Amino acid sequence: MKSQYSIGFAFFLFVSNLISAPSALGQSAPPSKPPASWGPISINMEEIDYPYPISYFNFSIYGEDVRIAYMDVAPSGQPNGRTVIFHHGGLYYGWYWAKQIESLSSEGYRVIAKDRLGWGKSSKPIIPYSINLWASNTARLMDHLGVGEASLVGHSIGGQMVTRFAFLYPERITHLVTVNQVGLTDRRAGKGFRPLSGQIDANPNMIEVYDSLLRWADDNYSNWQPSFLKHMRIRYGQRLSGDWPRLAQVSQLTGHMRAMDTVVNDWQHIQAKTLILGGEEDYPSFADEARRAASVYPNAETFLIPGVGHNPHEEVPEIVSAVNGRIPIIIDSGFRRGTDVYKALAMGASAVGIGRPYCWGLGAFGQAGVERVLDLLNRELLITMVGSGTPTIDSIGPDYVHDVGHRVPRGRLGRELL
Repeated sequence: MKSQYSIGFAFFLFVSNLISAPSALGQSAPPSKPPASWGPISINMEEIDYPYPISYFNFSIYGEDVRIAYMDVAPSGQPNGRTVIFHHGGLYYGWYWAKQIESLSSEGYRVIAKDRLGWGKSSKPIIPYSINLWASNTARLMDHLGVGEASLVGHSIGGQMVTRFAFLYPERITHLVTVNQVGLTDRRAGKGFRPLSGQIDANPNMIEVYDSLLRWADDNYSNWQPSFLKHMRIRYGQRLSGDWPRLAQVSQLTGHMRAMDTVVNDWQHIQAKTLILGGEEDYPSFADEARRAASVYPNAETFLIPGVGHNPHEEVPEIVSAVNGRIPIIIDSGFRRGTDVYKALAMGASAVGIGRPYCWGLGAFGQAGVERVLDLLNRELLITMVGSGTPTIDSIGPDYVHDVGHRVPRGRLGRELL
């Protein structure tokens, strides 16, 4: 249910430089043929550089020893004690969050971006993959890194993974952001079910491979930029690798699990603040599906970017970059005392409107009445600040508001405040 008052999601959006459509630099489309220099790339991408150092988390699952590759980036700005974990999409890798990692780190966040098991630099075990498994692997990694709770961001199929995490581990997620999530509608009805045969294309036709990559680029990007070619380079090169048959089998297993599960029934149970973000041009029904999903979540909003496709964090990173505090949250209606103002500020508001008290003072005593109303509110706010041990407005935070279990969930700006 969407609140009457926009909660803004200042944790994840930077829109002060909002533009209607980005301008592509250089090529307006990928080359019509693969460059002659493109050769094999290993299925674990050892030759691909990532923007930050890679670490590995080793554990055992289904009787196999595996490792998850991840980047753990410390705050470059004043640390704020918060953590954000990024989850890539099904045909992507952790490195494409580079600009969002940089933005968040500069704002004081600890930022973690992992390659999901079966992708990127992580292991490629032949196991029964599932959305639950990937969600539990995130919890494992958080335990390994000593992270109690975090905000989770997921793109494409990664949006399903973070949604399931929020459903299974509600006490460990503070905010949920999905970026052009797939699976906003359960499309399994009437399609039957076909078990895997185990057969793979171990010797793909590379002309057909590149043609499929050209179609992928056209489907996923509204505004092509040369940097996007790195995705095509990796996928093309991995099919030339001697280990391609193994990666093909893993890809078949991970793709098949989408026919076995959905997260649409998780939404109504997720209380965390949720943002359904996306490029509006992803596919014809995406915008409507995103809005419908937001209406099911208890505490969700949509943020749709016109003229942008499936990968907005690459096409318009200045919009998607997660920068704390850049969108003002202004709340109004029902504020009558300084304690009300204090609670709103503690729960994330940048400003509080006081329309009726202002009008009442003006109607009764003119300018003197307005000044008296403002003086009373200011005095009550100062008394509350002193009693709470918060000497400045900036020191007021959510730790100073106690949820007594009725009206609205903790941290939510709704129609009533505690």
